[in-house]
Amino acid sequence: MDEKLLDEYKKLVFKREKLRKDAQMYWIDYIMEFGELIEKECALKIDCIKLKKMIAFCQARKNRGETIFRAELDLYIESVMKDYNTELQTIADIRNAKKETVSEIDYYKLKKLYRQLATMLHPDLHPALFEHEEIVTLWERISSAYKCNDYAELQALEILAVDAVNRYEKEERVISVDNVQAKTLLLKTEINEIIHTDPYRYKELLRDADAVAEKKKELQDSIYEYELYLSELNEEANKYTVEGYA
Repeated sequence: MDEKLLDEYKKLVFKREKLRKDAQMYWIDYIMEFGELIEKECALKIDCIKLKKMIAFCQARKNRGETIFRAELDLYIESVMKDYNTELQTIADIRNAKKETVSEIDYYKLKKLYRQLATMLHPDLHPALFEHEEIVTLWERISSAYKCNDYAELQALEILAVDAVNRYEKEERVISVDNVQAKTLLLKTEINEIIHTDPYRYKELLRDADAVAEKKKELQDSIYEYELYLSELNEEANKYTVEGYA
């Protein structure tokens, strides 16, 4: 195997993981900056969608000459609104969660340790190891600790990782990657996509005070429009007679 190409592939694996982590951090920063407005806009949007679906349900029943029962309407709305409510809850959870931060020195240690563990366990470098459920779970925990800047947890997981690798690999490991050239090109494509799409692009927005102010104004205008639309939908929804639970 071409060692130079393998070395490039390994570097790209680490670069992609770093960019993914950075993108996640930019997403959290974005929600922390605009979360209150985004949550309000999202809640109003969901209320509008809910009323539109209620109106459509009631109109369909009315067209068929059927009675509209509250119990049936509630069950229908609960089923169709599940995904929308999950989206709103995700935003609320991020806003309410404490963002873990680390010093520059600790972050360097965190990245260094993660690289060591990734060299030992990363699925792109050691696919055979991932035939074992223990390794799959361990890597998920390592990835989670890295994303959360949890250096102490990563140190603890290092012990488990070394133990697991020693048990599953009885001889000295040699990294071998099939179709390395094609996989290298794929990694470059993934890296380019991360850099040029949200949430990674939020980095530039968050650094620009004017852009931040403009985004907040945009959200405030959207909130006002949703409030007007919600009022109109409420008037329309009040035209329907809904029977009590039966």
